[in-house]
Amino acid sequence: MGTQVTNVGHILLDPEVFLMDDNSRFALKPYRIARLAEEIERDGEIHTPIEAEPLESPVNGKKYRVTAGHYRVSAALELNKRGAGIEVPTIVKVIGDSKQRLLRQLSENMERENQSPMDQAVAIKRLLDAGVSKPEIRRIFAAATPGGRKGMTLQPASNSIINIKLQFLEFSKKIQQLIHDGTIPVTAAMELAKSPKEKWDAIVEDALADNEKQLKREAEDEEKFLAQAKKEEESEAKQAETLKAIEDAKALAEKAEADAHAAAEASAAAFKAASTANMDKKLTPEQKKAKAEEFKAAEAAQKVALKAANEAAALALKLETRQKEAAAKVEERKRQLELARKDAAKKKTLSPSDVKKSAAKAGSTPSNASKMTAADMRKTMEEWAMAGSYPKVQKIANIILAVYNNEVTAPEGYKQITAVTGEKRQAVGK
Repeated sequence: MGTQVTNVGHILLDPEVFLMDDNSRFALKPYRIARLAEEIERDGEIHTPIEAEPLESPVNGKKYRVTAGHYRVSAALELNKRGAGIEVPTIVKVIGDSKQRLLRQLSENMERENQSPMDQAVAIKRLLDAGVSKPEIRRIFAAATPGGRKGMTLQPASNSIINIKLQFLEFSKKIQQLIHDGTIPVTAAMELAKSPKEKWDAIVEDALADNEKQLKREAEDEEKFLAQAKKEEESEAKQAETLKAIEDAKALAEKAEADAHAAAEASAAAFKAASTANMDKKLTPEQKKAKAEEFKAAEAAQKVALKAANEAAALALKLETRQKEAAAKVEERKRQLELARKDAAKKKTLSPSDVKKSAAKAGSTPSNASKMTAADMRKTMEEWAMAGSYPKVQKIANIILAVYNNEVTAPEGYKQITAVTGEKRQAVGK
């Protein structure tokens, strides 16, 4: 049976009366405090009560210890610095048992937010210190994995995952903060841990410096993107002018074609007249010659009109082709510009390759000469399981880990992997 929890009451309290030295997190994130403060300021109150335990005797004027609701109290304190006068709705509970208090606090934290790797590391260490067993901690930090016909099921965290998170507590406070805020993802932190401890800070400093250079290059690229965008706008304006020229050229081609058609009819009529005159014995040679000259003139006019029509049509086609090619280039440049902007807008974090590169500079690249042990293979699967970039790879890695940990049988793991890949069994010999 757990320790009895006594609910003393639900009251409004000044946030200044709270002691916040008991938190299962690594640290509170400023942006979350600011965002919550905005919500409280907009609504004029805190809707969800916090939980606090009365202190046996005040500590520097503080009468209650916050057990759940550190962000809400911090947001109220920030608002009250500006004279907001916010009071904190509080459920006062006497828990008494530190282990029970920790489990309740951790349960609320995990329910309310995604914990950072450092939050989890701190919580795991505090649970161990409070006497919570490793199997129980593994259940607390269970993760969803594919479960055959039942879909996703919760599987206890592996011992290796628990140990990896605990290893993060060996990093310096600066590195821990970078892991906490996401600048160093879990996979990059795991890569860092492969290097000698005395080189960790230097490796991170070098990786961050390279990262800063990359961000600077991206900022310079953004300026180029903006200049390019202006050119695209000018190109679009020119396209509008080109479209007008194409319309004019098409109108000219249509008129030239009509003139050529009329000249062809006139030439045909002149030819017929000349032929008829040549057969008419009543006409004098001079009259027949005149009709022949009229035909020659009409024929020449037809050639001129036909040439003009062909040139006008060719000009219209040339302008239209150029316009289409130019429009396609503009659209492609705009697409590339948008992609480049999106890439530049992404928050740059350190990747495992960034850390590995800086580790190589420091002369601490791990040797890959020997074959992987079973422990190495397990660790690799754990890295793949946390990568997140390729969902199928992540699922398969989790399944392999479940087989390693005897959480599912090998045949069941085989079925789960085939379900993830979607492949069908091939007939033998095919």
